[in-house]
Amino acid sequence: NVFLPLFAPQVRAGNENSCGVRAFSQRQTGHTGRSCRSRHRARMPFTQLSDGLLEARPKPPERISVLRPNNAMGMHANSRLELAMGSDLSESTTVGELTELLYHRLALSRRQRIILNFWGKELSDASKTLMDYRLITNSELMLTTAAWTHMELAELRQATPLRKVRIASNKVAAFDLIVTAETTAGELRKAVHAHLHTPITFIAVENWKPEADTLVFKRGHQLVKASGGGGGGKKDKGGMVMTNLHTGTVGGVAAAESLVECRVELADVRVFYGGLPLAEESLVADLGVLHDDLVFVDIKRPFPFDRDPEPLPAKAEKKGKADGKGKKK
Repeated sequence: NVFLPLFAPQVRAGNENSCGVRAFSQRQTGHTGRSCRSRHRARMPFTQLSDGLLEARPKPPERISVLRPNNAMGMHANSRLELAMGSDLSESTTVGELTELLYHRLALSRRQRIILNFWGKELSDASKTLMDYRLITNSELMLTTAAWTHMELAELRQATPLRKVRIASNKVAAFDLIVTAETTAGELRKAVHAHLHTPITFIAVENWKPEADTLVFKRGHQLVKASGGGGGGKKDKGGMVMTNLHTGTVGGVAAAESLVECRVELADVRVFYGGLPLAEESLVADLGVLHDDLVFVDIKRPFPFDRDPEPLPAKAEKKGKADGKGKKK
């Protein structure tokens, strides 16, 4: 009886072999405490708990970020997209809806499959909401892409008929065009040309960051006269009321000389899909274009952007010919 109370405090709590000794000492001394079984259950690692045991449901995230790490070609190096609750997301937003949003925000091709991971766990169920995966404020999702197989691409074409394509370009703002299975590449090129001129758009020649009550734009941004303003309504500071197609903001442009009309010739519009130019007579559907997929457009913008290539200087004639001298016989 004297030895056991002195021995009991020295027994380490994490030693499984000491459980029987501690239980015997508690019976001898009358001390009470948690049993070894309940103590080991309380110390169960968090990874052994299933999601069903976590009863506390997190609050809806105020914002999340999607990180696209650097790929093998060095493109999209650590690009980050911030999404806010209310403007971009809601409590009922599903993984499938988030994937559709990322296709448009990041200008991704439908021939690529989007894979989202949160703390190493893939968000594989498109019907589950972000709340089901327990995303919280400032959660970070890792985005990677993978190519569909030929069989999966064929299933996508059969499941969703071609009705729309997304026009992407590094020279003008992106936009959508309605197409059908009978639309040819030539008709698509004419539709792109018509979209650039109805209504006529303007391209910023220089950066413009004026006072707070006027529109901010950068060189190369595409602007159009704001609808409902009469196409050039005046503001207090004087200037046309315009919309920046790249940012969606509306404001007045006082410096008209900072803009140039985007008038493009039809011959200067070229259409590509998958890195290859589209033949004029070919049907878009026969070329394998998916519904809501990216079609790249290259245009020749007006001066001072895309200038005509300067002709190469003529090679100088040989000095002997210039002097009128020839080889001696």
